[in-house]
Amino acid sequence: MRRAVLLVLAACAGGSGSKATFTPLRAPVVANGDLDASKLVAETSSRAIAMGAGPASIVASGQISAGERIGAFVEIPADACLLTYARASPSLEDIDVAVFAEEGNPVVVDEAPDAHPTVLLCPPHPSRVYAAVHAASGEGLVALSAQVVPRDHAIEISKALRAHGARGEIASTEAWPGLGDHVQQHRASLGGTWEEVRRVAVAIDERAPTNVSMAIDAGDCVDALVLAGEDTSLLDAEVVDDSTRVIARASGVGKELTLVVCSENALTASLVVRPHVGAGVAAVVLSRAPIATGADIASPVRLAWLPSRASLSDARARLDAELAKVGYAAATSATTVTAVLGRRATVPLDAVEACRRIDVIGGAPAAWLQASTWDDKGVSFGQAAASSQLVLFACGKSKLGIDLEVRGRGGPIAVVARKERWQSPVFSALPLAASRMLLRASEAMGDDVPPGAVRQLSIDASRREAWESNVAQSSCAFVTAGVEGAGTGVAMEAIDVVTGDVIDRGASAHAVSVRSCARSAPRRVRYEVRVTSGKLDVVVGETARSAVATP
Repeated sequence: MRRAVLLVLAACAGGSGSKATFTPLRAPVVANGDLDASKLVAETSSRAIAMGAGPASIVASGQISAGERIGAFVEIPADACLLTYARASPSLEDIDVAVFAEEGNPVVVDEAPDAHPTVLLCPPHPSRVYAAVHAASGEGLVALSAQVVPRDHAIEISKALRAHGARGEIASTEAWPGLGDHVQQHRASLGGTWEEVRRVAVAIDERAPTNVSMAIDAGDCVDALVLAGEDTSLLDAEVVDDSTRVIARASGVGKELTLVVCSENALTASLVVRPHVGAGVAAVVLSRAPIATGADIASPVRLAWLPSRASLSDARARLDAELAKVGYAAATSATTVTAVLGRRATVPLDAVEACRRIDVIGGAPAAWLQASTWDDKGVSFGQAAASSQLVLFACGKSKLGIDLEVRGRGGPIAVVARKERWQSPVFSALPLAASRMLLRASEAMGDDVPPGAVRQLSIDASRREAWESNVAQSSCAFVTAGVEGAGTGVAMEAIDVVTGDVIDRGASAHAVSVRSCARSAPRRVRYEVRVTSGKLDVVVGETARSAVATP
């Protein structure tokens, strides 16, 4: 047996005993290059192109492992959307896509637990963003691609590719049934006079937030009304500033949501909307009003007051300088208190002959101030609310008390009184009506209310008072009425005598103001005042300023 095995081994070794010959092994052939990651995104880019998107560009590609991220900067046309997506080899089980603004803040993200993340970014958006893909688990080849999408194709492409996104104005509100009536009813419930500044339709999706730019001018309130379509519900919305700090938040149980933000300072912000259920389209309507309107809001909306970040000394110095420029004298009294949330403080003021302007100033961190003025007989001379600074007026010889509260955050508050520029014997005869008239004039015109003509009226609900005045060319006339007495409600209209057109109208419980401008030629205007019920004594102030200085 052993001999047979040896014979077999010998045959395998060469049989006849001749030496074996071997072919030399060559070194492997090496070619420079990378794996062709474009094949991973070819199918998605072809689908997008067929629906109207532009050509695809590979933003980044390569081998990545869990926890790693690759990306690059992408420029976006101002009037178009950006479609960004990543696709990977099967060994990468979960990848995410994020688009960042240049300062590093995320604009839109798809972090769903899958390997086909897709995002869509529509105007308003930065001109340049940083797009990146992140490996959540696994290891393998990945490609990140981007395509420019026309806005009129954005909804179709978004639905087809199931894209997450911050999608802006990609649909029209013109075809939204009953939107105009709904907006009017909403503003009526708020009270005050609101000016619409933006009306857009946006796509919303439960998988990602939608951003709508929301600029707030200094001394303004902005109301945001969001109405969702049939496919979504349970809305969330928040307002974030340019550093992504949340400054206001609201939520709705159905398809409607509203919030109001009032700010002493100019603010660049975004309204971020997201439904809890579904994906579809929502109408967003933004309206503005003077910050004084915030105190009169009647409906139960989410109201956010954004305070000044200035110290009390800086805020006082700035106000003193501004009032000196328009002719106010130095303060006659100033008292500082430390306001505590949930506790009322009262600042007494001595009796004086003249009408007084009373400024209530909050220093950081005080926020959301409320103040009311009372005489020694318990009669209210006015009340106001604001984020960090408000003004009241008081006429008559009575001693006064200023009741102060903070509803947002406690801090130092100064009560500064000075002689009002506008004085009249009528103000002493009807001090409450005069105080209300001066306050409403200040709300309509700001700190610069030039003294003007004053008239005293007594009106009951069975009649109206009317008179005519000339408005000089290149000027605007402001006519303001304040009331007191055993009655309720005052209304006023300004009517062009030549055409019969109603120029302006207003109505309120205690004071009202109308404006008439004559920019290219003089104008004759008829003013009519009436009361709702009972009998009221009325103080009417008429003043004017250049039309150039009036928006």
